[in-house]
Amino acid sequence: MVRHMRSALIALVAVQLICVGAASAAWSGTADYFDFANGGSDNGLFGEPQLVGGNTFVFTPNDFRAESTDGVAATAQDRLFIDITMHTNAALGGILIQERGAYGITGQGSVSASGDLVITDLSGLPRSTSAPLVTNPVFPVTSGNGNWMGSLDLDVSSDFPEWTTFRIELNNILDATSTAGSTSFISKTLAGTQLEITIIPEPTSIALLLIGLVAIRRR
Repeated sequence: MVRHMRSALIALVAVQLICVGAASAAWSGTADYFDFANGGSDNGLFGEPQLVGGNTFVFTPNDFRAESTDGVAATAQDRLFIDITMHTNAALGGILIQERGAYGITGQGSVSASGDLVITDLSGLPRSTSAPLVTNPVFPVTSGNGNWMGSLDLDVSSDFPEWTTFRIELNNILDATSTAGSTSFISKTLAGTQLEITIIPEPTSIALLLIGLVAIRRR
């Protein structure tokens, strides 16, 4: 069931929305399967989210770019965070992240994009889990120009106890280096580029038990 939800939600995040980026401030609200609060980022580079398809946050990054000229290295870094509380009879099944950008190198230099996702339990349990960002192309890149994509798929559907109240933290780092007379850049600011974070719900054990009892009673 979780896998079917995953496929449907992946299709939803393909929707293209263009909005004006802004420095991130605290944001909160209600989605189809969870409430969210205390959202923001350290440096405001991710911009403000829009909620798409009921459970997907879509961001248009605001000047998230590292550019190196004449041997001066550059780094752009930000950390996005949000607290999630799943609705009654729902737990976290997983998180999908997709992001895109552009890069270019003139002369000699290199560019790279890296990051990770960390979720921390807020229910009182001393636990957290994480996963690294996987990119295409694989970084560092030392020549040429083009577009890049990053993805992350964190599946916690088999974890027990289930994740019902937790904090999401997404770290992104862009690095660019060059030699004298050269330039390089890497960005998440390509026109129309987005960052999508999809929260995948699944029924809690209690909900599944109730469904099973109803089925038995009907028989």
